[in-house]
Amino acid sequence: MLRRSLCAFLVALSAVSLQPSAFAGQFQIPIILPVGKHPSEVAVGNFNNIGGVDFAVTNTDDNTVSVYLGNGNTFFLKSTFTPGNRPVGIATGFISPITKADLVVANSQDNQVSIMKGDGRGNFNLGVDETSGKNPHAVALADFNMDGISDLAVSNVNDSTITVMLGNADGTFGQGNNSVVGVNPVAMLALDFNCDSVPDIAVANSGSTQIAILFGQGDGTFQRARVFDVGQSPVSLAVGDFNGDGMSPDIAVANLKSNSFSILLNNCDQTFTSSKSHPISFAPKAIAAADFDQDGKVDLAVADAVNNHVVLYPGNGDGTFGTGAASDAGKQPVFLSVADFNADGFPDLIAVDKAGNSVTVLMNKAH
Repeated sequence: MLRRSLCAFLVALSAVSLQPSAFAGQFQIPIILPVGKHPSEVAVGNFNNIGGVDFAVTNTDDNTVSVYLGNGNTFFLKSTFTPGNRPVGIATGFISPITKADLVVANSQDNQVSIMKGDGRGNFNLGVDETSGKNPHAVALADFNMDGISDLAVSNVNDSTITVMLGNADGTFGQGNNSVVGVNPVAMLALDFNCDSVPDIAVANSGSTQIAILFGQGDGTFQRARVFDVGQSPVSLAVGDFNGDGMSPDIAVANLKSNSFSILLNNCDQTFTSSKSHPISFAPKAIAAADFDQDGKVDLAVADAVNNHVVLYPGNGDGTFGTGAASDAGKQPVFLSVADFNADGFPDLIAVDKAGNSVTVLMNKAH
């Protein structure tokens, strides 16, 4: 009887462990594109004012940025330029009222942010470099003082601060104001997290077990940072409505040293309800969110740099997630971004492959 019961248990356990993920075979064959040495981050946008999704990649070890222009399923290298020493973070937006996409690049060794003005044809020219704190890492553009002009936020790893500079509408920024956020702020998002239509700033502090949020006051200043517990060494942030309540964005956090991701469910009042931590079998380097299978529930993509995979976790619509499924993603993916590269209405992924000196574009097969 004992042997029969044990056999039944093992069969049941095997059935659970072999249950396929909803995301098996989610992507087409990867498109691998060469960039510079040891790429770090990617910014996705429309750089030439025509159809197609374009992107720019910071190449930290050769001090360059690679710009690719997209045309549906194909991409071509438009230009490579040198912003400064050891570029890491990058973001795109409209710095001046002219509707040509610009770039901002954090040069970690120079303690500066390069302002790269777009010409609407995929080329970028160096504007005025802006002084940041020590070892700038992540950058973001948003209208923090609600005047219709893009402002700049920079995370400074060695200072444990965020520098916010207000835009002058001519491609330059005013003197920066610093806010303390936590130890080693390496990732940042600028969005409205408390339902007041004013952009806030969320920061992953990799030297701690916390993320911090600076809630904007609509005039370019912020309240004192509020901290929220996650896992050990948070390194990447993503947002989405993970529990389907229609409130301001919930936050997903990749926790490098605790092999997990955390979900913070937004209460729209400067507080979050912590969902349970989701343990995974690897140290996550990056995280991104989208409804990849178009079932009305937001899913997560997580970068597994050790096994050279991106792992997709299907959302259950209540802040929890199902079994992950891995897809090949070049060599050592360290950064992820979502875009619809082939304009088919389904979210695709781009992964920055640090060891491969490349990026990998993963086209969605949801349809």
